[in-house]
Amino acid sequence: MLRKSFTRSDNLLVYHVRWKSRECSRQVGQDFLRGVLVTSSSKLAFPHRALIKACDKHSTAPFKLVAFIREQDKAAGDTHSLDTVKDVSSTARHCDSFLPVSRGQSQFRKVTRTAALHHEAVMPYHKCLEKKRSMNMTEHWMPNPQRYDAMLYRRCGRSGLKLPALSLGLWHNFGDVSPLQDARDMLLRAFDLGITHFDLANNYGPPPGSAEANFGRILKSDLNAYRDELIISTKAGYLMWPGPYGEWGSRKYLLSSLDQSLKRMGLDYVDIFYSHRLDPDTPLEETLGALDAAVRSGKALYAGISSYSAAKTAEAAKILCDLGTPCLIHQPSYSMFNRWIEGGLLDVLDREGIGCIAFSPLAQGLLTEKYLNGIPQNSRASDETSHFRKQFLTEDNLTRIRALKAIAERRGQTLAQMAIAWVLRDERVTTALIGASKASQIENSVGALADLEFSTEELREIGSHTVEAGIDLWTQSSSIS
Repeated sequence: MLRKSFTRSDNLLVYHVRWKSRECSRQVGQDFLRGVLVTSSSKLAFPHRALIKACDKHSTAPFKLVAFIREQDKAAGDTHSLDTVKDVSSTARHCDSFLPVSRGQSQFRKVTRTAALHHEAVMPYHKCLEKKRSMNMTEHWMPNPQRYDAMLYRRCGRSGLKLPALSLGLWHNFGDVSPLQDARDMLLRAFDLGITHFDLANNYGPPPGSAEANFGRILKSDLNAYRDELIISTKAGYLMWPGPYGEWGSRKYLLSSLDQSLKRMGLDYVDIFYSHRLDPDTPLEETLGALDAAVRSGKALYAGISSYSAAKTAEAAKILCDLGTPCLIHQPSYSMFNRWIEGGLLDVLDREGIGCIAFSPLAQGLLTEKYLNGIPQNSRASDETSHFRKQFLTEDNLTRIRALKAIAERRGQTLAQMAIAWVLRDERVTTALIGASKASQIENSVGALADLEFSTEELREIGSHTVEAGIDLWTQSSSIS
C-alpha cells in the first residue's frame, strides 16, 4: 500500500510515497503513476510532455522504479517530449544507474532516475494528467428509459423548478487525482436513477477546477444530448486563483469565475449560480448584483446562496427580489450531527419561498458504518487531501453512530439511508446533496427514498442521539448575521 499527500509548487505536483511491498511499486507503475518521473526512492513527481511508464516487474530492486519513454510519442508528433526528458536528465543534480529491463520493453527509451527536475521541463499538472487519465469510450451508453419512474421530485421553493430528492455533488472524487472512468460511471448511474441535478463549484477537485473540467468531458462524450434534462450548478466564493481578485464576493471575482467555469465545462450557461459563502467585507448588494447580472446575461438561469445565516438570507432575499432575480435556493450543511438550520434558517426559507439543498447529509461519511471499526483504506478520513478531520471520530460520536445504526436496522435501512431520509423528512428541504466514491454508494442512497416516514417515537429516539458533533466546517460564513 502507499500513503500519499500532495503539495503544489508552481506547476509541479509531488507525491510522497511510502513503499510497503514489491507489489506496491508494480501497482503504482501500472495503475497510478502514468506520466511520472522518478526523483528518489520516496518521492515521485508528475510532470512533462512525454508519456512515462514506470515499471519494476523485472527489477531486482523493488523500492526503485525504472522509467521509459514511448518512442510512439515521437511518431505521434510529440517530438518535444523526448527533448524534454533529455533536458531533465542533463539538468539533474545527479543520476542513478539504470535498472534491469526486459526484452519486451526494448521499444521504450530508458530515462535516468533523477533527483531534480528543471522547471522549464515540467508542464502544468492538469495538462500532464490528460495523458494519464482516460475513459473507456468504446462502450456506448444509453440512458435508462425508466429513469424518471421511481425518483421523487420536489418543487424548489415557490419557483417552477423541480429538483430530484437526491442531487449528486462533485466536491470529492471527480478531480484529477481520481480515475475519470469512475467519475463517468457515477454520473451515468446517477442519471439512470433519475438524479438530474449535478452540483459543482469552481474550486472542486483537486486541483481546483478539475472537477468542472472532468464533468465537461463526460458531458460532451455522454450527456450532451440530454442537456435539457439536467440541472447543472456551480459556485464561486472560495480561493481559486492568487491575488486580490481570486476569492470572496466581489463582482469582479464572481463574474470572472463564472466565465471560467463555463469554459471548463463547455457550457453556454449553468442552471444555478451560487455565491458560495458570505463575504463580510463586500457589500451584499455587490455580491448579489453579480448574481443578478449573471442571470440577465443568460449565463445562469437562477441565483442561489450557500452557507448564509438566517438573517443574511432574509436580507439577500429582499435584495434579489428588488433586482428582479428572486433567490431560488439556499445550500446549507445539514445532518443529524449538524442541525444549525433548524434555528431559524428553515423558517426564513419557507417564508421567502426559497428552496433548500442540504449538503453533507452523511456528515462527510460519519453517518455510515465505515468508521465503526477504524479508518478503512481509501476512505475520506484516510485521504490527506480531504476536509475530513480525524478529530471527528471521537468515542462519543462513535457511540451515537452505533445507536443510530441500531435504529436504522429496525427500520430496514442502512445508517446512510436513514440519515438521508431524516434530512428529507422536512418538506422544506427540497433535495439532499450526496457525494460518492463509487456508483454503488449512489444506488444505496437512492434506496433511502423507499421510506421517508418516521414515527413520533423514532424521531424522539433519533433526536436523543443527534447533537452537534463539532463537524460544521462552514460556520465561519453561516454565523455572520
